[in-house]
Amino acid sequence: MLAPWLAERTGEAMLFPGGRGRERLTRQETWEVLHRLSGRARVEGMHPHALRHSFGKGLVDAGGSLDPVALLLDHSSLDTTASYTRPTEQDLEAAVDLMGWGVCAARKSTRSSCRQKVVRF
Repeated sequence: MLAPWLAERTGEAMLFPGGRGRERLTRQETWEVLHRLSGRARVEGMHPHALRHSFGKGLVDAGGSLDPVALLLDHSSLDTTASYTRPTEQDLEAAVDLMGWGVCAARKSTRSSCRQKVVRF
């Protein structure tokens, strides 16, 4: 999907170059772009760290080893990257649903009442 766009960008090292000739986007530029685009999509509460975390969690969930994920996220410690291996509440709910219990799906529960039903062993 990105290949045609990247092919046109010969000589540029950054995927998202910054404005005014800077090599990288600044923290503020990133936030402004995300804020504008999430507003258009009517997605509330989106922030750059949420994207970073989703990217890291997605890589680990897809089977990526921690070393390359740590490099991509610029983590100095694998302990930081290991946090992406911990299951989320959605992961736990999906695991329960796989067993056929379907507590959350069957009752169409709210997240808070569903949370009470997930048993942690």
